[in-house]
Amino acid sequence: PNTEYLQRVLLPLIKMPCYPVYHQQLLVCLLHYLSKDASLAAHMLRFMYRHWPVQNSRKQLLLLCAAEQIVSAVDQDTLAACAPALLG
Repeated sequence: PNTEYLQRVLLPLIKMPCYPVYHQQLLVCLLHYLSKDASLAAHMLRFMYRHWPVQNSRKQLLLLCAAEQIVSAVDQDTLAACAPALLG
C-alpha cells in the first residue's frame, strides 16, 4: 500500500473537527491498509495518541473504538513488536 498517502492524507483527517462525520469510512480505509501491512498499526496508534482530543469526549470515544478495531485487526506477534514504539 501507499504509506505516504496514509501518512500525509488519511491519518491527518483524524485531527479535523468534522472527524465524527466520516469516522466509519476512514476506519474502513485504515483497516484495509492494515490488511495489506499489519506493521502500520504502530504508526496509526501512535498518530492517534499524539493527536488525542483533550476536550472532545465524543471524538475520544470514536478514537478508542478505532484503536480497539486496529488492535483487533493485527495478530499478537505484530502487536508485541509495535508495543515498544507505542510506549516509548
